[in-house]
Amino acid sequence: MNSQLFVIGQRLEPNFKSSHFIIGNIMETKKEKRPTKKGLINEIEKLDTQKQFNLLSLTRTNIDNLIVILGLLKGVK
Repeated sequence: MNSQLFVIGQRLEPNFKSSHFIIGNIMETKKEKRPTKKGLINEIEKLDTQKQFNLLSLTRTNIDNLIVILGLLKGVK
C-alpha cells in the first residue's frame, strides 16, 4: 500500500517528528485521547470515601457523565 495520504485531492505530508500533518498552510494535530471508562471509575472509587456510589451502576453510564461525576467529587466548578 502506498504510504502517501490524500485529503480531497491534496497530498498530506506526514511530519514524522511529531503527530502533525501539514495541509498547505493549515496544520492539524491529533485529538487528545479521552479518558477510559475504567480509569474514570477507578478515580471515582478512590474519591468516594463514604462508598455512596454503586460502582456496577456507574459502569453502565457514559464517559461524559463519569467526567462530570469525577469533577463534582474533586470540587471542580
